[in-house]
Amino acid sequence: MTTEHRVIPAAQRRNHWMNHIAGHAAMRSAETAFIHRDTVTTWKQAHERITACAAALQRRGVRFGDRVLMLVLNRTEVIEAIMGINTLGAMAVPINARLTPPEIAYIIDDADGDVLVVDAPLVPFVAAIKQCTERVKRVIVLGAAPVGTEAFDDLVAEGPGEFVAPDVPESTPALIMYTSGTTGRPKGAMLDHVNMLAQSLTCIRAMEIFKEDDVSFMTAPLFHIAGLGSIACNFLLGIPTVIHPLGGFDAGALLDAYERYGATIVFNVPSQWQAICNHPDARHKGRKLRVIS
Repeated sequence: MTTEHRVIPAAQRRNHWMNHIAGHAAMRSAETAFIHRDTVTTWKQAHERITACAAALQRRGVRFGDRVLMLVLNRTEVIEAIMGINTLGAMAVPINARLTPPEIAYIIDDADGDVLVVDAPLVPFVAAIKQCTERVKRVIVLGAAPVGTEAFDDLVAEGPGEFVAPDVPESTPALIMYTSGTTGRPKGAMLDHVNMLAQSLTCIRAMEIFKEDDVSFMTAPLFHIAGLGSIACNFLLGIPTVIHPLGGFDAGALLDAYERYGATIVFNVPSQWQAICNHPDARHKGRKLRVIS
């Protein structure tokens, strides 16, 4: 009698956030991964959409080592797009949405990418950006897509087909995060999957994030490392992330959201915390908060 042993491909054994999400999709498929504007995405749905995104990008020519530019705000699809890009071994390049078109064009040229993922509210800036650079060849829109662009949801709807994810070693760069350029031109800081894993473990250890019933609440922009860095551990642990839309800061609305979703882990900058603590609702809303930073 012989016993067959299944050899798990290296691509499935890698310790990076795409495989963490795949693991949760298998082990806790119906549990909540993300909430944005009351829309719930389960781990299974997230994994399926990420895989479909990767397959669609591959069909459009994105390959290992490519840079995919992202001019985005805060929504679940941003995370799905980043993970889809990374699934191919390509790098996501989030760009500060508050920059001017010439500043954005400089980053596009410096990063040497020709695919731009853009949030629907920011589509009007694309024409001005294209006047400053000829690098952008394909525009994918998160939301309603105008003529000449493609809708992210349409890419996902194509499904994975025969897609097989390549092996993406942990040393592969996952992100290029551009600095503010306060002493000159912005510079792209390359972060590989080991960097993001180390960030996750640091947050887990320093902030004692380990409870199964924790709910992480994200207000920082996903185009900034404060956003991605603050939620990287959520992918490792499998706890839900509430993604707060970007806009004018409203301490009262934030406290209402903390209370509504039962937030336990939150990140804000000092000025935001000052406004929150000074708000009259601070004493009786957000009562489940356990970790604040």
